[in-house]
Amino acid sequence: MKAIFAACLLTVSATAVAETKRDIYDIMYLPNAGTAYGFTEANLIRGNFMSEDKVKTERDGYQFTQTLGYAFSNRFSLQADVNWLQTKVRTSGISSYDQEGLSDPTVTARYRLIDDSHSLDLIAEGLISTGDAETKSNGDEDNKQGGAVYKIGAQYGLKSENFQWAVLAKYIRNMEATEDLSGVGKLDSNAHNAYQVRGDLLGKFSERNFARLFLGVDVTDGFGGDVSKTAPATAYTVGGEYQHLCTENFLFRAGLNVQEIYQDKADQNTNVKLLVGANYQF
Repeated sequence: MKAIFAACLLTVSATAVAETKRDIYDIMYLPNAGTAYGFTEANLIRGNFMSEDKVKTERDGYQFTQTLGYAFSNRFSLQADVNWLQTKVRTSGISSYDQEGLSDPTVTARYRLIDDSHSLDLIAEGLISTGDAETKSNGDEDNKQGGAVYKIGAQYGLKSENFQWAVLAKYIRNMEATEDLSGVGKLDSNAHNAYQVRGDLLGKFSERNFARLFLGVDVTDGFGGDVSKTAPATAYTVGGEYQHLCTENFLFRAGLNVQEIYQDKADQNTNVKLLVGANYQF
């Protein structure tokens, strides 16, 4: 009888371990307590905007993003990220300008409420404004937001041996933002709300190779400001990645995502990103 009980206990323990195993390729990535981690990503950006009166604006450039984080427990992690942007924006027959520079930092906290084959995480993010957004006299812009941004949300998902899925929902509050426009002065944009929903799928097709797909929808409320009113916008994003597990602590990633933004009747904005990146932990 004791032997049977011991065998049952071992089976239950093994199942629990299997259900809570943490992998660097997890959609809902949260490493074991005491783990430091990072994500490094380079994006090639191509975009075009067609206004209602058929004026075309094109955008080309690149973006580098660096994230560093730490798991303080098996249920809680904290991370920070910044990006560097370098793009050229050209409007047909009218003008061109550059947008470049270091972004404001973003801090993200993740807390795991349910830790099983099914997981539920609470997420809180804050973009820390380091100053006004600036536009120079020649039209060039920096990469600052001009105001703080706060996000709260939840992510729920399932993980099995060869398949994962997760659904994410966030509420976003964009606080009042200020742009320092050379020769004009400081212009304010009013605070406004935005909402995000995203679904991810990940499949394992060999021991070290994975495919990840996602679909996201972002809705931004219209808002006013010192210059004009900005119409509500809806963005649809679809993307995919190939991922290769080089070691259990290093993941290589390469992918593509396409975003369509619809705003103010006929206005349409298409953005394409090619990415190469790596996730690592130590």
